[in-house]
Amino acid sequence: MIEKGGKLRLLKQNIIMKIYVYDMVDFEEKILADLAMNSDDEIVCFRERFTLEQLEKIVDADAISILGYSHVDETMLEKMKEKGILYISTRTIGYDHIDVKKAKEMGIKVYNAFYEPNNVADFAVMSMLILLRKAKVSICRALVNDFSLDGMKGREMRSMTVGVIGTGKIGATVVRNLSGFGCKILAYDPYENAKLKEYATYVDLDTLYHESDIITLHTPLTSDNYHMINKESIEKDGVNLLLVGRKKRTLKEMSFEPLIIPIIHSYIFLVKMIL
Repeated sequence: MIEKGGKLRLLKQNIIMKIYVYDMVDFEEKILADLAMNSDDEIVCFRERFTLEQLEKIVDADAISILGYSHVDETMLEKMKEKGILYISTRTIGYDHIDVKKAKEMGIKVYNAFYEPNNVADFAVMSMLILLRKAKVSICRALVNDFSLDGMKGREMRSMTVGVIGTGKIGATVVRNLSGFGCKILAYDPYENAKLKEYATYVDLDTLYHESDIITLHTPLTSDNYHMINKESIEKDGVNLLLVGRKKRTLKEMSFEPLIIPIIHSYIFLVKMIL
């Protein structure tokens, strides 16, 4: 079971715990140091990924905390259970880098973070605007005193059709953000959000691929959507396609073959934004 909003300090009947923290990044260092100083729990931090090799080195741990860079599969969960480690937290909203089903079977509790979706949703819309207005090219030219306008003609969001794949909390916020631009919004999700129908039209994937000028993805990675962006789906798009992804692993697992194969009358921009 995933326990929402789990804090780094995992309570175990009020017993002091030893927590191994992996994937520590720069901005977390002081936060974790302060937490370790003011907590009864023992917190041991590493910048390294949580791997089977790292797991073998652990002594007397009660819990593990990771980011999305580390992947916890059945083999690692079995080793955790063997070592008596029954708690794992991910400092991310997404948890598809952990085999949650197997963890539940083994009695290992999984915690994920919670934060408002606006930050990610705003970034996704910003990425669309950067691409539409060719802002990155313009900035790079300006840095070398090139203020030419050749190839700088952009497009307006209001004339675009945007396809949103995945209308969970982040996808829904993207839809609401986009509604203020006056663009046409198409949406796809196996579980439709009735409240979003005021802003977007739910369609099947083929229709979304065919009619969208921009596609933005806000889904966890599952066996059902693995390689959903591929040669066949790309060839269903219109003349120009902007592909925006805000989830590192979802993008990483796409099939990018069509991005390096010439496609007649089409060009594709890809933004790979790392969380």
